[in-house]
Amino acid sequence: MQKKLLFKIITFSLIGLAYCSASAQCFQGISAGYNHNIVVMTNNTIWTWGNNTSGNLGDDTKIAKKLPVQVGNDANWSSITCGWYNTLAIKTDGTLWGWGENYLGQLGDGTNISKSTPTQVTTATNWSKVSTCYRFTLALKTDGTLWAWGHNYEGQLGNGSRDDEKVPTRIGSANDWLKISAGYESSFAIKTDGTLWAWGNNSYGQLGDKTNTFKKTPTKIGLDTDWNVVEAGNYHTLAIKTNGTLWTWGSNEYGQLGNGTSTLGTNRPTQVGTGTNWSKISGGWSHTLGIKADGTLWAWGRNTKGELGDGTNSDRNFPVQIGTASDWTEINAGTYYSMARKSDGTLWAWGLNTSGQLGDGTLVNKNTPTAVNCPATLSVPTYTSKNDSTIRIYPNPTHDYVTVDSEHTILQIIVSESNGKQIKTESENNTKATLKLEGLPAGVYFVKIITEFGSDTQKIIKD
Repeated sequence: MQKKLLFKIITFSLIGLAYCSASAQCFQGISAGYNHNIVVMTNNTIWTWGNNTSGNLGDDTKIAKKLPVQVGNDANWSSITCGWYNTLAIKTDGTLWGWGENYLGQLGDGTNISKSTPTQVTTATNWSKVSTCYRFTLALKTDGTLWAWGHNYEGQLGNGSRDDEKVPTRIGSANDWLKISAGYESSFAIKTDGTLWAWGNNSYGQLGDKTNTFKKTPTKIGLDTDWNVVEAGNYHTLAIKTNGTLWTWGSNEYGQLGNGTSTLGTNRPTQVGTGTNWSKISGGWSHTLGIKADGTLWAWGRNTKGELGDGTNSDRNFPVQIGTASDWTEINAGTYYSMARKSDGTLWAWGLNTSGQLGDGTLVNKNTPTAVNCPATLSVPTYTSKNDSTIRIYPNPTHDYVTVDSEHTILQIIVSESNGKQIKTESENNTKATLKLEGLPAGVYFVKIITEFGSDTQKIIKD
């Protein structure tokens, strides 16, 4: 069912408001590809920018974009993935859609014809996850089955052959697949029992099975049953176990394994340091991004285009912290560039920008995180109140809840309808509070935040 959301450009004033920030909170999902990006907004629309050679932006053109543009008008997108010159996405109704380059069948629509607008892939309504990279695609259905299509010269589809497939082809008979990641010409997956599996190109040992032999069917990696996350880079692989330890293997020409060298590649999982607080990981062409449980951002590997974001263009062969912020929640490493999202819904990008892939309206490379501004139609600003106590409400627009963040202790929160009628009051005694909105109809509400220093009123949109 397509969900229509209430989004309007709202003009309003609050007594004593000082300024409106340039970067608002509107992003909730990100994916970086070869040189284009796609994001899901808080209203479940999708927006895209960067290279558009094969119609991979989905806006019915082949013109590159330096700023985010909306893909169609649908507001029911839930999962996204960028590939080489193609894009795939899943809607909330479980349907799968693809667009962009398709000459090897990587869109899965049964043709080899590229598409410049979203095209449905099969009539199935139970797709749950999708991952695409170099001209092939992996996907999971809600029943735990694994499917693949597109280029297959290195056996990356896992169906036992090297023949390309133009439609989703089921891989094996198992129905306990849980997570997937498509690499350059290699595939990775984790089952519900915590085992790790890999297949495809293995020239750099990136499958992690202690060999450099290509595999045409899923091959179990070791005996461990505690794998939690796996992410494929170009020719290197990254994984996190349930105990928070980080493991890497494959190519290490630029230090992308993070083991303190730039020469010692490996064909088996090798632990990075002794830390037990890694939560997320992402591999680019030859660099790696990671987030720890404390919300800090880390990067290592190739840095010639500033893709690490540490303010230099020097390679790093061990994890280095990027800035001092501790509110990073999502990362995605592209080809020589990076994207990351903070807990307040703001999006940041850095590295190569020759196709406008950083989304800042320029073609200038950046070696530190640079804000990607929300489109004007989605932007709901952050305000500073008259008493100089910064009070933020995010995400906004929202669906189930908002977080209220203040420099001073919050004493009370009052929610009113647009006609002034009070409908919710909560007492607090902290600088941060979560306001639940389940059960409230979609619309515009006023939120009054009373702190020990004064009070402020802001508008929110609930979809």
